Amino acid sequence: MLNIHLRSTGERFTLKTIHFDSKVRELKTILEIICGIPAHLQQLSYLDEGTLLDSQKLKYYDPVPNCTFELNVWFIYEPIVQAVVANDEEKVKAREEKQVF
Repeated sequence: MLNIHLRSTGERFTLKTIHFDSKVRELKTILEIICGIPAHLQQLSYLDEGTLLDSQKLKYYDPVPNCTFELNVWFIYEPIVQAVVANDEEKVKAREEKQVF
């Protein structure tokens, strides 16, 4: 079991059937389906806040069962993620008009 904390919104997700033999990029693909954030915008970290490399297996980072990985998005995309989670259509539309993302 692996816990994910989406830092920009405070949301938490639990993955009950993840294998630590999986690569980080595979985990990001699963998270894209669960939380809707494209894999290429995700940054994962564990313990030391360093970004996990997509090509590494999860077990490389020596996780323990029921541990928590931090999921961040690139800082420029945080406002749009927060607006979508808050269901704030005004902010989403404003960001589209400005073409910030």
